[in-house]
Amino acid sequence: MVLDLSMGRYITLLLFIGLAWGQPEKRHKIQPFKDNAFLLNNSIFHPVNEIDYQRENWYLFQRLQKSWDGAQWVNNGNNTYTYDASGNVTNTISQSWDGTQWVNNNQEIVTYDANGNHTNYLHLNWDSTQWVNNYQEIQTYDSDVNWINSLNQFWDGTQWVNNGNNTYTYDTNGNYTNRISQNWDGTQWVNNNQEILTYDANGNLTNKLFQNWVSTQWVNNYQEIRAYDSSGNITNYNSQSWDGAQWLHISQYTYYYTNENLTNIIIQNWDGAQWVNYGNYTYTYNTNGNYTNRISQNWDGTQWVNNNQEILTYDANGNLTNKISQYWDGTQWENNSQYIYTWETLLSTNNKNILAEVFTLHQNYPNPFNPVTTLQYDIPEDAMVSITIYDLMGRSIKSLVNSNQSAGYRSTQWNATNNLGEGVSAGMYIYMIQAGEFRQTRKMVLLK
Repeated sequence: MVLDLSMGRYITLLLFIGLAWGQPEKRHKIQPFKDNAFLLNNSIFHPVNEIDYQRENWYLFQRLQKSWDGAQWVNNGNNTYTYDASGNVTNTISQSWDGTQWVNNNQEIVTYDANGNHTNYLHLNWDSTQWVNNYQEIQTYDSDVNWINSLNQFWDGTQWVNNGNNTYTYDTNGNYTNRISQNWDGTQWVNNNQEILTYDANGNLTNKLFQNWVSTQWVNNYQEIRAYDSSGNITNYNSQSWDGAQWLHISQYTYYYTNENLTNIIIQNWDGAQWVNYGNYTYTYNTNGNYTNRISQNWDGTQWVNNNQEILTYDANGNLTNKISQYWDGTQWENNSQYIYTWETLLSTNNKNILAEVFTLHQNYPNPFNPVTTLQYDIPEDAMVSITIYDLMGRSIKSLVNSNQSAGYRSTQWNATNNLGEGVSAGMYIYMIQAGEFRQTRKMVLLK
């Protein structure tokens, strides 16, 4: 059996990392898991979250993916990220390489409330001429900034149609204890599945129970049991399925640490009578505690055999700059893919950033656009700032900014509406910034 540990055990990963859209994100005050930071990452096999988007005053602005064609690295995919003045990711554009140029693929637009919680997540696809709605998620919070509801809708070509709905419940410690997922049947919400979470006295998640809705009641489906050491590091993860009468083992993960760094994970499957080796992950770290190498191995019945590895490189600021994935061909490591990460600083409200040097109004991105575009501007000193959209007749269409702002790198978005909230027609528009005595205009094109 060949194990692709980048996927791991499908059922385990599907439920564990929440590939179904029902898990609150870790960026919020309330975490879906309060155990070990390792479990909050996008993969149970990565001891650190490689792409945090923001770390201290550094922000990820580009992720370039390349594939190895046997002789050289060839462009494959490219992601670019845009942030608001508070450092929240507001726009992600994904592009594919067609052999000669980058071609738009999809984009994600995120909206936040005053507390920095994202309230809307919009996903659009590129149809070769314009951005087209695909699906969206609308998040709701309570007065304690707990994420209590997530509504999923898809675009049917003319309007948003309900698809799924998740409702979250929390205990008095802020741990989320229940998630009920429902599907829209065309007229009403129908129960689908739920998660019930249990924590120990230290706030570590010890049990996660999955149940399906069958006719009129909740029926057990799957559960995860976790154990921890005195430092709160997870030491064992056991997955079990319900056969209608009792819980049966599926797989388990055993975690090993050195100086609080996760150094090894042993994956075993239950064969009905005993635990049998399945996969092995080994991690190496540099002196700054960043993991620089991960080797995955398969169990061939008698010994561990190399499968694939990742090699990670960091800059002097501790930012991940390169990740190379290689596979084992039986005798040596062969290149497979690599990611190249570009980080930049951004002025945020906590004064961790460098100041802009001159007044500048940047070209909007994307351009042409539909239906949302981002306008970035630099102000080297505190000033009264106004940004206004005009049509080609010189008529004011939309006032985007009209306030006193401190020096820094700023951005705002226009969603192709006027001051009344009405959609505007396709065509060319002019946007102008005035900050003190500085004034600059640029053109942009709205597609429909």
